[in-house]
Formats: sequence, structure tokens, C-alpha cells
Amino acid sequence: SDMLDGAYTTCIPTGKTQVEDTLNGFILNMDANVDVFAEKVKADPALKDGFNAIGFSQGNNVIRGYIARYNDPPVNTFLSICGVNAGVAAIPYCEPSFPNVLGDKCEALVQITSKAAYNRFVQQHLFQANYWRDPEKVDSREYKAHSQLARWG
Repeated sequence: SDMLDGAYTTCIPTGKTQVEDTLNGFILNMDANVDVFAEKVKADPALKDGFNAIGFSQGNNVIRGYIARYNDPPVNTFLSICGVNAGVAAIPYCEPSFPNVLGDKCEALVQITSKAAYNRFVQQHLFQANYWRDPEKVDSREYKAHSQLARWG
């Protein structure tokens, strides 16, 4: 890149097309996204001695998972922007202080989501469930057994 004095830059999507990459952000779980990312990093000779990584939103979880599970070649510096590295425990716009279409049903929806998120099937098939982190359940057997975020420490 001219702006970076000729430094090598690349974007590593998990899909072959923009549509597939977008779908992978929903229906390909975090571990599977990390595996695809790791395979593409390993295949890029320009990254063989290590690289700096910038993650945006869910991409932070992909890079964090890569560092935790692979890190070969190593990430020298990791910049996380608007990420969910510590997980989320709320549904966007679903809070008592925010006027929303669901009204008083938000609390019930959050409880249902918290219960379903740690189901093995849901963890295997839904990226967003992989970073759901209900603070009331982080010590539960289900969270520790099925949460991909919990396994990464």
C-alpha cells in the first residue's frame, strides 16, 4: 500500500464470495471461521514470518481465536476495533431504557437466548451464539462445556 510505505496488506475473508463471507458470519461457527482464517494465513507466503492483524466486529473473535488456537505464523500486534472479545449478554436495542418494538418482552427474549445459546447444536451452527456470554451463566456447566468463547480463555 502506498499509504503504508509499501507494507503488504490483505483482507482474509472466510468465504469465496462476499455473499458466502457474509453467511459465514452467521451460520459458520467461530471455530470453523478460525480454521478457514488459519488455512488462508498459512497459504500466504507474505505472512510466513508473522503479521500485524486488525479485527473489526466479529473479525476480532476470528483473530483472537487464531491467536489462541494457532498463532503460526504469529500475530505480532493485534488491534481490535469495535469487537466482542469479552462476549455479549444483551440483544441490540433490547433494554428497558431504550424504546423498542418488543417492549416488556425483551427480558423474556434475553432469558430464552441465554438458555439456547449454550446448546451444543446452536454452538455448532450459529456464530453469534459462540460469543454470547451471560454473566449469570459463566460458571454453569453448559457455558463451560459448549461455549467456544469459554474454551479460548
